Amino acid sequence: MASDSTQNASERPEEDTPAELPAQFRIAYIPGVSLGKWGTAWKERNPKIRTSFEMTSAETQVSVLREDLADVSFVRMPIDRGDDLHAIPLYSEVPMAVLPKDHELATKEELALGELAHLHLIQDPAEVPDWERVGEEMTAGTRPDLPAPERVEDAVELVAAGIGFVIIPQSLARLHARKDVVHRPVIDVDRTRIAIAWRIEGDSEELAARVEDFIGVVRGRTANSSRGAAPAEPEKKPAKKRVQQPAPKKKTGSYQRITRKPSAKKRGRR
Repeated sequence: MASDSTQNASERPEEDTPAELPAQFRIAYIPGVSLGKWGTAWKERNPKIRTSFEMTSAETQVSVLREDLADVSFVRMPIDRGDDLHAIPLYSEVPMAVLPKDHELATKEELALGELAHLHLIQDPAEVPDWERVGEEMTAGTRPDLPAPERVEDAVELVAAGIGFVIIPQSLARLHARKDVVHRPVIDVDRTRIAIAWRIEGDSEELAARVEDFIGVVRGRTANSSRGAAPAEPEKKPAKKRVQQPAPKKKTGSYQRITRKPSAKKRGRR
């Protein structure tokens, strides 16, 4: 039914009622992920959509999707995708060993896992699969039966106290940087990957289109390009006709050879 433009103001719905508010778009992300350029680009292209950002954890990075608390989630792989989630890898992270600042290995620019073998790995050894084979505390059976810290900041606190070391992605090492610890890349430990995940079955076609648009932003698709289509090639301008230039004149040296006519023989005196 068409609205009546002559309707009294008292009969019109207020502008701030839920029916009039712009739709929401909820973005979740784990610590270490920087949403600066993606969040800015999304909001500039969609100024009428209220966008929220929520930091998650390794335990909740996937559950926020399944519990419908977020529309997309930046996750640290691997995750249990099951049969209800999509995930697209975005980039990989360099693994960093966090050590006390005055440790003998702190002077090195990069490390191999074997150089750390005599130290205590503070975190869960399952997070560093090769530690089972390399770590002396594992091969000798001397690893202390202590619970692994639940939070990264707690693990870094133990590193600063000289208890041992941890290996975490570079983004987390920078996020939890302190004056009394250093972090160095570990060259022979697999990198972790950051991906963007979302539900396969969206709540509506509108939300599904919104998710697809946001994935396009993350992938660098411009605002003028259509979803899933490559940008059109610019129209080629006709080639300009080449004008044949006259051949350049040969340059002569600063001195020219002058050909003189043979002079007449002088007559001798008689």
